[in-house]
Amino acid sequence: VSNFRADTTWLSQSKYGLMTQFGAWGYPPTGPQATLQAFANGFNVTNVVNLVTNTGAKYVIWSLTWYTYQMLAPIQAVNNIVPGNTNITSTRDVIGELSAALHRAGVRFMLYYHCGQDSQWGYDSTPWWQAQQFPEPDHTERGVGDRSVFFTNWCNVITEIGRSEEHT
Repeated sequence: VSNFRADTTWLSQSKYGLMTQFGAWGYPPTGPQATLQAFANGFNVTNVVNLVTNTGAKYVIWSLTWYTYQMLAPIQAVNNIVPGNTNITSTRDVIGELSAALHRAGVRFMLYYHCGQDSQWGYDSTPWWQAQQFPEPDHTERGVGDRSVFFTNWCNVITEIGRSEEHT
């Protein structure tokens, strides 16, 4: 088992890092919420990297998704699960650009993955969650039901993201 454990020495030696849940699901200080594509196209990677490096942070944990399940990256596995939805993945790979720029600046980049569960709006209120075929209400009340679609989708998405980020 010890051979499979990651070496986290770097983390214990890092004074601090930053975590943010910032994405197209948020609202600007003024005006209407942007579409995912507009948010991605207007995202300034350089400004974010400067902000991070000016704090002295040694790592960033970035929310890849949140309850609306919108990704700032062209993840084909997501598009396969929810075909034709232009508000779920962006055409611009902001996550890849940000990862590469932070790496060049000597800052580690990690992703937080939220499964897009939308119970605050009621189950099945987003196209992503509808595609999961999650066993609600049985699962929430008794923890039972077939979750195989959800886990298959999760594995496909995480696998693609992992392979994409290896190269940035």
